[in-house]
Amino acid sequence: MSRYGWAEGIGERQVEEGVGSGFDWTGFVLAFRGVSLEGLEVAVIVVAFGAAAHAIGSAAIGAAASVLLVGALGAASYRVVARIPRRALQLFVGALLTTFGTFWAAEGLGADWPGGDLALVWLGAFYIAAALVLVRVVSYWRRGTLRRLRAAEPLTEGGSR
Repeated sequence: MSRYGWAEGIGERQVEEGVGSGFDWTGFVLAFRGVSLEGLEVAVIVVAFGAAAHAIGSAAIGAAASVLLVGALGAASYRVVARIPRRALQLFVGALLTTFGTFWAAEGLGADWPGGDLALVWLGAFYIAAALVLVRVVSYWRRGTLRRLRAAEPLTEGGSR
């Protein structure tokens, strides 16, 4: 199904055909729980660092402010993000997670990045470019496979495939 571009993935057409146009409460609850869990994790980390630095008051204020700021940004950008095709969003989020994971893993092993923290920019650009190239290669490969499968289909009684 990659021939349809970013909008569809494997099996999505069959799943999304019966979906109505109303508000998706299940999706909302699942997304809210996931974001809340991540936000709680960040708040615990911030408060733990604040406690270690004997500044728990300012850390708690910072954690509360970050929850409010992220919530406001999420509410403000909802319509913009909702217009981004799901497959494109998944690809770019995966590339960014891989970028940060690679950067921090190498730093944890004691490696020094050329340019310091700015290496995140070129590393992210590399992963996104590689992902886009691989999407194109797989799309081309799948189109060739579909063509070969259609050519191998037996003819029906009417002479068509």
